[in-house]
Amino acid sequence: LCIDFTLAHPERVAGLVLVGARSGAQRGRRSFRGDDAVGAAVDAAKLDFPLLVRNRRPGDLYRPLGAPGRKKLKEVLREKAVPAADRDRWPVVVSGDAIVWAPGLPVAERFKIGERTTDVWSVRVKRRRRRP
Repeated sequence: LCIDFTLAHPERVAGLVLVGARSGAQRGRRSFRGDDAVGAAVDAAKLDFPLLVRNRRPGDLYRPLGAPGRKKLKEVLREKAVPAADRDRWPVVVSGDAIVWAPGLPVAERFKIGERTTDVWSVRVKRRRRRP
């Protein structure tokens, strides 16, 4: 297991643990088509490591997989019925200045897995266990 990202504000990504790993591309594998609340797979060659996990920021834009253009992340979270109180704490995986993925949303079009993908980076979200 290779963790290739850091948390900008771990205290603000409440109750979640993000785990990242690299693997070779499997023939016919594609980026997730729909929303995936627990994970995403992207083309590792298109990423700038280390990745950053941070909270949503005002003005964040990204182009969801299959979308014709960029959208405000705030609006996408609203469309997906993410409670307003959680939106500012929502974890966002970033490569350089570009949003790669956020839980419950499609991966960004720019980082999708394609026919020429040879190296895949996957991220999974796990709920943090509460201590007794």
